[in-house]
Amino acid sequence: MAEELHVLHVVGAMNIGGIENMLMTLMPYMRKKGIIFDFAVHGETIGIHEPKIKELGGKIYHLPKFVGVNIFTYLLAWRNLFVCHPELKIIHGHMTSTASIYLCLAKKYGRITIAHSHSTSTSGGRIVYGVKRLLEYPLRYISDYLCACSAAAADYRFGKGTHNRSNYFLWHNAIDTEKFKFSAEKRKEYRKKLGIAEHTVVIGHVGRMVSAKNHKFLLEIFAAYRQINMDSKLLLLGNGPMRKDIKKKSEEMGLMDEVIFIGAVKNPADYLSAIDVFCYPSLYEGLSVAMIEAQINGKICLGSDVIPREVVISNKIKFLQLTLSANEWAKKIETLRKDNDTIKMINNPYIVKNVTEEINEKYRSICG
Repeated sequence: MAEELHVLHVVGAMNIGGIENMLMTLMPYMRKKGIIFDFAVHGETIGIHEPKIKELGGKIYHLPKFVGVNIFTYLLAWRNLFVCHPELKIIHGHMTSTASIYLCLAKKYGRITIAHSHSTSTSGGRIVYGVKRLLEYPLRYISDYLCACSAAAADYRFGKGTHNRSNYFLWHNAIDTEKFKFSAEKRKEYRKKLGIAEHTVVIGHVGRMVSAKNHKFLLEIFAAYRQINMDSKLLLLGNGPMRKDIKKKSEEMGLMDEVIFIGAVKNPADYLSAIDVFCYPSLYEGLSVAMIEAQINGKICLGSDVIPREVVISNKIKFLQLTLSANEWAKKIETLRKDNDTIKMINNPYIVKNVTEEINEKYRSICG
């Protein structure tokens, strides 16, 4: 085995989420290469993934949440971490809102720094948005390396043309493709579990219940689709701050009995096997791993045209403008569903074993 190398991934918390799940997918493979993933999380809450991280040899360091007025406490916590743990050679920042603070300090203590963009948007109201963008701006100058899940995510976070810079690299989000392959047994099992007949058309979505995912428009699309085919259900996987609002809207639209709220699960692949069409009308996306996973599962996919084309790995994915009506989206779903062409995989750079080789080579090369 190659020399052991510790990489500290900086995140909000290690719970179920796109970034967190991707890192957990990579972790056991990277460990076999001698690269240990450690994690800096914000707040004292123990994340769902933390027991598994420890099992795989990683460490978790809890730091205070940054709220502005505690800047000195925040800086001191990071300083103590760097002083007490010289084994942390690379500091990989996924939490970009405060990355200018901790990556700048990391460089002072001789660490190699990476800033990672996962999105083409910044959450929060006007003031919060402005503060976050202001804090993120110096990253393009502070970080030794910049990376992102897509060219669009890189240019949004670090400035136009970032994806052409010499210190930039593309990070393919690792997916355990074997786990996401279609299973006829799981389809039968989960449809029975959910009380869905085999002939019923199931439209599915996997994602946090936040405004970016556009669940309310998804409900409108589903309502319009039921005008075409009453024998249909909508399956929603994920939790989030808008869950109550989305449930309320489904009730107001008279869809409560037709929309199934699953919540956040550790086995989304099993539920994917139970659906027929994957619909993703997001307002913005850095990539959309969920759409890639759905294609691996053999699903017909329909997404908004703001989604980066790096998600295309099959001939069964199409895009529509968000300016089109819910009726037009519903008609497109039905057209795609009736298309009898066999699904063909075009290209899949997200296979975890291949991504492991890419990331291992990158981490080793930047460490000299």
